[in-house]
Amino acid sequence: MTVYTCAQLQPLLLEQLTKHSGARELDLSRVNEMDTAGLQLLLAARKLANAAGRELRIANPSRAVTEVLELCRLDAVLACGAAAGAS
Repeated sequence: MTVYTCAQLQPLLLEQLTKHSGARELDLSRVNEMDTAGLQLLLAARKLANAAGRELRIANPSRAVTEVLELCRLDAVLACGAAAGAS
């Protein structure tokens, strides 16, 4: 989830969240890289979910996701589950 991939991911993610109104979790265990573009995408997805009256939670964040969220102090805001691969 980087500046190089988020332009393609954003419409897909937001479409899926709109289509599947019961979706409450994003499994990010397979994310190898994340930068501020990925963070912006997660916050946009959260905003869309909140507008629909639901909370969006990150499940199984990879180490890359966990590091960015903790660095920006947004791990609690995005309600993260256990980190995948964390020691």
